[in-house]
Amino acid sequence: MLTWHSQWNLYIAKHYGCKQGWLRYYVFRLIQLLGRYQRFKHIDWNRVTRLVFVCKGNICRSPYGEIKTRALGISTSSFGLHAEGAMSAYPTALDVSCRRGLDLSEHRPRSMSDFTFLPGDLLITMEPWQAKQLQQRLAGDVQITLLGLWHSQPRPHIEDPYGLGEDYFETCFDIIDDAIQHVVLQTGISYAR
Repeated sequence: MLTWHSQWNLYIAKHYGCKQGWLRYYVFRLIQLLGRYQRFKHIDWNRVTRLVFVCKGNICRSPYGEIKTRALGISTSSFGLHAEGAMSAYPTALDVSCRRGLDLSEHRPRSMSDFTFLPGDLLITMEPWQAKQLQQRLAGDVQITLLGLWHSQPRPHIEDPYGLGEDYFETCFDIIDDAIQHVVLQTGISYAR
């Protein structure tokens, strides 16, 4: 029989990835409740022609967001702010996406420097630091949002599943699925399950 401590650790691992992920969830949620991320919900949807998912390495969250959105027939792409050296999606991301009927085997990580921006791109980040970095690095009238703000239970921070357990990959991809559904509804494009 599992001890209370073991049960708690399993719960954290499945729902937040790790103890730091649990802490980040509540810290960023509090910051959101104080109105700090409101600017990332102000999107001119009439200007959006492509959804671009952004994360750190472009091997887990952003490629999954891209392949999920592409499966809905929507123009999409992805890149990583620190994509370096990886030759494919992370193995656990490949396995979990495959079980969901999505094939990441052809994905090749791309960095921001290798990415071609287009008018109408909506840059969709997984964490607040990524949105801030994009704002600092990109000049002009670029639209940026936090994917987790569109989740049915808003969460500005979606913990990176890299190196974490398969259970959290499932949770992370569920969060991404839910948020994408709400983003797509905002764009006016019909969402087909």
